Amino acid sequence: MGLVHNLLKQARRDPELIALADSAGRSVSYAHLALAVGIAAGHLRDAGIRPGDRVLVCLPNGFVFVQAYYSVIAAGAIAVPVSPRLPAEDVERVLNDCQPLAAITAPGAQVPGPSMSLTPADLACDAGEDEGAGQATARARGAMILLEAAAAKVEDGPAVILYTSGTTGEPKGVMLAGEALSANAEAMGEVSASGPEDAHLCTLPLHHSFGATVSMNMPIATGGRIVFGGHFIPAGTARLIRRARVTVWAGVPAMFAAMAERANVDPADLGSLRMCISGGAALPGSVFRAFSERFGIEIAEGYGLTEASPVVTATRAGDRVVSGAVGPPIPGVHVRIVDEFGREAAQGRAGEVCVSGPGVMLGYYGRSCDTSQVLHDGWLRTGDVGFIDEHGYLRILDRQNDVINTSGYKVYPTEVEETIRQHPAVDDCLVVGQPHPVRGEIVAAHVQLKPGARSTPEREVLLFCRRRLANYKAPACVIIHEALPVNEMGKPSRQLVRAQGEMTEQ
Repeated sequence: MGLVHNLLKQARRDPELIALADSAGRSVSYAHLALAVGIAAGHLRDAGIRPGDRVLVCLPNGFVFVQAYYSVIAAGAIAVPVSPRLPAEDVERVLNDCQPLAAITAPGAQVPGPSMSLTPADLACDAGEDEGAGQATARARGAMILLEAAAAKVEDGPAVILYTSGTTGEPKGVMLAGEALSANAEAMGEVSASGPEDAHLCTLPLHHSFGATVSMNMPIATGGRIVFGGHFIPAGTARLIRRARVTVWAGVPAMFAAMAERANVDPADLGSLRMCISGGAALPGSVFRAFSERFGIEIAEGYGLTEASPVVTATRAGDRVVSGAVGPPIPGVHVRIVDEFGREAAQGRAGEVCVSGPGVMLGYYGRSCDTSQVLHDGWLRTGDVGFIDEHGYLRILDRQNDVINTSGYKVYPTEVEETIRQHPAVDDCLVVGQPHPVRGEIVAAHVQLKPGARSTPEREVLLFCRRRLANYKAPACVIIHEALPVNEMGKPSRQLVRAQGEMTEQ
């Protein structure tokens, strides 16, 4: 219930403060948001939802998502957010795995499986437009007191189940306690020095762990204003930043790259920003430099994973931003690097990143064996390879499963990708290991050219890499793509590249 307490705290502290706003000029105060959540939670309880029940939340970003997400938790149930654009077969996997009792969807959307289908209208707040903030706060407080008492017996259980993207196999449901999510949001609020005066631009999907924490739970924990901008279009988003006086923007590297590259983006439109936070994928050095040079803002990179609620490390507001580093651990979180024998590695030596702290998951839903493989004595084995640099900042090299073993040498794909991106005709790239009968694996580079770039022969990219990398690190083959396959976060996906390769071979 930590997230719900954060909402109530803000509603009591400053009822008339704006919690949610959008590009159309509509807004919702903290008092009315708390009231809407309280009433919606009551409707859920009246409909038969009980503590511990799973409730699918399949809604686009916006006011209704925030209300539905928080109301499910306030009712003591478990929110299971999924993308409304998720393919039917993927939704079916989630339904089969966690067996939700109900689904909250947009009108007309069909989610077969749950015995109860609800829309935001079924949970609507019946407050009149002329109801004052004080009245709304009082009504919300009364509703929440009853709901908190009813949910108290499950407060140590999961509040949310988030399904991983499945980069290492079948997607698994990560069970996160409300207190874990709240602690992560509050720590990020401290790291970003956020407060009630801040406006947070929401361009990340809220069904994803990164978006939920930095673009929804963190602003609510700190009393900030969430600004919904709809579909990300660089010039339009830039104008919204100026109009809404946005101060904090969290995004993925592709968004910052697009903003820096578009000639129709006015740098003055980003003048209100004091902090940009990148996550979800490694931030290429070229994007960091281009964005900084054009807008005068250094992007602070963070690192996390769904199993940690998700943020593990991030650069504090005002601290030195180091390109390629993802900052020190956030407050309350501890990181250690271990070698292949489980021993702590010396500073500067690479190994598996392990994490402990209040944000670590309870486990994978219904998968005790998988849980036991990654949770040991309070430590989460992330499967990521990295090291701690001389500044105490974490640097991520790659996923353990993505490290390429060619003729006994280890190659980290991100290092090769960073080199390839320096080629003037290359827009983006992905490097994967390709099976080889003699070497075990060879380095294969999948390349997307910049719009309007002339066709670049594969050999040109190969020679470019061989001049800059050790022989065993240089790609053995280059495949040119019109567009690299991306996942729902807009992140180029090695898994999808591998899948395409397998289909081609068949």
